[in-house]
Amino acid sequence: NYNEGGFSDWRLPTKAELQLIYFLLHRRKIGGFASSIFWSSTEFNKSSAWLQDFDNGLQDNYSTDNGCNVRAVRAF
Repeated sequence: NYNEGGFSDWRLPTKAELQLIYFLLHRRKIGGFASSIFWSSTEFNKSSAWLQDFDNGLQDNYSTDNGCNVRAVRAF
């Protein structure tokens, strides 16, 4: 339920989309991403989801009880 810039169709990126964002944007220093961990919308199981580490490029699953950063995206 995120509204920004007059748009309400924001969402969390999938695991695959986050990996593309890491390789195509972050590594080229585009987008102002912190070297941190970001949640994806892709679930691993009932209590965990996939995340993308923007420090080293690795992906892993993590309990959704833990906090991580999010970066909302829109379709274009």
